Amino acid sequence: PAYASSKPVIIYGTSITQGGCASRPGMAYTNILSRMIPMEFVNLGFSGNGKGEPELAHIISEIDDPALIILDYEGNTGEAGNIARTLPAFIQILRERHPEVPILVVSRISTAEDQFYMKRRELNDRRRLIQIENVEQRRKEGDHNIHFVDGLKLLGNDSAEECTVDGTHPTDLGFLRIAQSLAPVIKSLLRL
Repeated sequence: PAYASSKPVIIYGTSITQGGCASRPGMAYTNILSRMIPMEFVNLGFSGNGKGEPELAHIISEIDDPALIILDYEGNTGEAGNIARTLPAFIQILRERHPEVPILVVSRISTAEDQFYMKRRELNDRRRLIQIENVEQRRKEGDHNIHFVDGLKLLGNDSAEECTVDGTHPTDLGFLRIAQSLAPVIKSLLRL
């Protein structure tokens, strides 16, 4: 079938975005989404290297006429200060070229370590809060085309631990759940 639009959906992120541990390329959540939503999805997942560098923001901003830009790179940022520094700058660079394009910020999915390591859970909570605060601040400043999705909810509430290979990277089931959780949000933002 034909695409609903010639505008692509751009997804920037980590090895999870890339599709690391999927049984085949078609099972990455970006590719599952491309079958659920009749649009081109451009997967810019960088295993271990989705860190929000301004150079990548400039490159992404050069993509002509995107329908939506999704930022899903928290998992590679390390200390909370890194995402606090990179996210506002990354968004600003995108906004300079694409002032009206919807941007969806997605925090990281739940992992096995969240259940066992309090310091790691606290770090992840701080990073998620930084993303929420950035999105809320931009919305207060008048950018109503920026949105947030809590990645902790993407795998579902029942047996999320069954959704990863190694406690971090999704199985095909995990990728399917991510796609199923994101699809209604994306469709709403794209008015499909």
